[in-house]
Amino acid sequence: MKKNMFIYFFALMFLSCKEDAQKIIHYEFEGVKVSRYDLEKRTYLYYGECNNAISIKKNVSLIIDWQFDDFLQASLIFHKDRKVQILSGGGGKFKQISRKNEIYFKEYGSPEYNKIMDQYAAPNDLNNLCYIFDNTQFELEENKKLGSKVVITDELENAKICR
Repeated sequence: MKKNMFIYFFALMFLSCKEDAQKIIHYEFEGVKVSRYDLEKRTYLYYGECNNAISIKKNVSLIIDWQFDDFLQASLIFHKDRKVQILSGGGGKFKQISRKNEIYFKEYGSPEYNKIMDQYAAPNDLNNLCYIFDNTQFELEENKKLGSKVVITDELENAKICR
């Protein structure tokens, strides 16, 4: 009996992990969309809407590798010119892939970073920033506390190819 329960538990854990690995997360603000796919402590960000992991990886705009740090902590800022800026919150190594610059990462020192982030502290009218974390449930909770108007949705991968 215990052996069967162990096998059932292991199978359930495997299927849960597999399902998580196929989840695509979308961030949207005023018509601008960014799609995210996480695999093996790497986050692939694609400028636009895409719900196919292979397409996101093939056409990726920016990769955050958080294997070394073992956590992801960053922010997305959606600007009026339809560009999206990524700010590191201390977790992950950022690598710009696309040179189109619709989505970009810029390294800031601590004082500059704090000055930018202080602009988004409540109460204010700025709502174009959202946090991204490796724990997506925590991410949703923190963005709600922040008052972010960035819409965050997720779905399981489907077969649509994106360009």
